[in-house]
Amino acid sequence: MTSLNPSIPPSSEHPTPRTDPPNARVLVIAPNGSYRTAPFVAAARRVNAEAFIVSHGKYALTGASAQGLHVDFDQLDAALAAILNEHRQRPFRAVLGTDDATTELAARVAQAIGLPHNDPAAARISRRKDLARARLHAAGVPAPDSRRIDLTQPLEAQAAAVRYPCVIKPLALSASRGVIRADNAAEFVRACRRSAALVRESEVEDERTTLLAEDFIPGIEVAVEGLLTHGTLQLLAVFDKPDPLDGPFFEETYYLTPARLTADVQQNIQHCIQAACAAYGLREGPVHAECRVNARGAWI
Repeated sequence: MTSLNPSIPPSSEHPTPRTDPPNARVLVIAPNGSYRTAPFVAAARRVNAEAFIVSHGKYALTGASAQGLHVDFDQLDAALAAILNEHRQRPFRAVLGTDDATTELAARVAQAIGLPHNDPAAARISRRKDLARARLHAAGVPAPDSRRIDLTQPLEAQAAAVRYPCVIKPLALSASRGVIRADNAAEFVRACRRSAALVRESEVEDERTTLLAEDFIPGIEVAVEGLLTHGTLQLLAVFDKPDPLDGPFFEETYYLTPARLTADVQQNIQHCIQAACAAYGLREGPVHAECRVNARGAWI
């Protein structure tokens, strides 16, 4: 076990720890150096809980802000064993994964210690675009057609089998990294090479050597935050993205809320996301989704 320092500055937003013993212990699984770690630690302090941080890495950080340990996120069985050993010494009352790279491990931990959780397979599907697309199509949820692109094979030959315009995407990155529109074969090759440079360092082989090419779906784009409870989705917020997001790149810009969409359109968006969650097998916890909306309705 090591002590992790999420660099929390002293302020009214991050009060000093209470001196009475914590009434709960919360496991927070986060990438090493994540900006999300500090708010979780501060929130735990406010309710007199102890945040125990599990992060990815071989080398320990030292500090006094929070206790934790380092594991290898790519060795899930070993990571799970290390966390369960810690749980046996002092049990956790809750498990939180802070981003898509940690959700599968968080689900496995919660399953092992008997806390509410999603099926670990569902967590994996929800973060892998190729697996997610396959589930959506099987369930009849509106989603673009897609095909895997093998970066170990000549791109020019694969370009001939793609329908244009298309959108090139890494299998697992978020925040629109490596997402590029291509309108013809030459742009397809350039987009694949540019996106491939971003995934080259991935520890997962097929995520390093495979991209996804999807049909481009025209329409406005919205972002949705929701909460699943026993499989039922409650919308928390719908955000308009007022900039036209037609490519070639899809920058994260600004959101507007409350959304300017009609109640019927927002209900269609909710139904679409609810169906997607069911297709993946998700039943519990927060949901972030992004949809395109056009005359044919909402698309995941």
